[in-house]
Amino acid sequence: MGIICELIEGIEENLTKVRQHFLYTDSVSKIAINSLNHDSLAHSNSIEQDINQKEDLQNLIESWEYGLKHYPGFIEDKFVDFLSSRINLRNYNYRENTARIELDDGSFHLATNPSKIKKEMNQLYQHINSRQSHPVFLSSQLHLYFLIIHPFEDGNGRTSRLLQNLYLLTEKYPPVLIEYNEKEEYLRLIQQADRGYNLRQGSGDMFGQRSKEENDFLEFLINKVANSSKKLVNKISHLEMYEINFEIKGPNKRICGIKKIISSAIRNRGLYCEVTTSISGNSLELVTCASKEFLEGVIDKAKKTQKYIKGYSIS
Repeated sequence: MGIICELIEGIEENLTKVRQHFLYTDSVSKIAINSLNHDSLAHSNSIEQDINQKEDLQNLIESWEYGLKHYPGFIEDKFVDFLSSRINLRNYNYRENTARIELDDGSFHLATNPSKIKKEMNQLYQHINSRQSHPVFLSSQLHLYFLIIHPFEDGNGRTSRLLQNLYLLTEKYPPVLIEYNEKEEYLRLIQQADRGYNLRQGSGDMFGQRSKEENDFLEFLINKVANSSKKLVNKISHLEMYEINFEIKGPNKRICGIKKIISSAIRNRGLYCEVTTSISGNSLELVTCASKEFLEGVIDKAKKTQKYIKGYSIS
């Protein structure tokens, strides 16, 4: 647990830096974490083989959005079934057939016997919902043992990754983001963890006396959360606050159109932006990581088409 504890301590230190930033709010943090999660969904989908990338990514996004709206505050089978069924329509129930998983050496491994899936999944849910460990560690266990049990016919990888990141989000932690170029390492560590788990299963304890291979996979996942926490620090540390005063011809309500133009331009660049209108109606207050030069370029371009903008100043 030494390395795992060090990684978790590093994550907490990074999140403390985020919370201490003078522009930090829960809303700012949530939007920044959501941005990382959308990146994670795209990478999660690209890891899979033999799928329709565009169609299956849309299914994954719909499953994620369903999870955000309907997460009950704990992990349970009905909720997981709905999530997984949105990833793959065949996944309304646990699989009833034997699952043969091909390993990197060409051999095959049999996943959990269908007759034992419900029991083992209930054990997993009970363990996660007990909250007896750190949320990042528990979410990684959820990912690992979900994969080992392999409860559905298809989509187990995407479901496990989505579940972990949904759990992390609800606990206000950034996601596991496994990039496509890390696919081989990720799959290799899964297979090794699966072997390590099966070799020790005589003990009958799913979560105790973990093998080295299981710990290696957990460390890999937790390190990905640590990397995301560093990205979150970077996103938040680059936030600036600007006040933009406009000279507008005509009614002040035209400021709403300027607000929309600026917000869209910033978000189209994948940057965070929170814009509020002043009481006077002729100025905007922005919290964003976009530069002053970028904002000037957006407004100068808008002035060419929006003739009611006569002038502006940024402070």
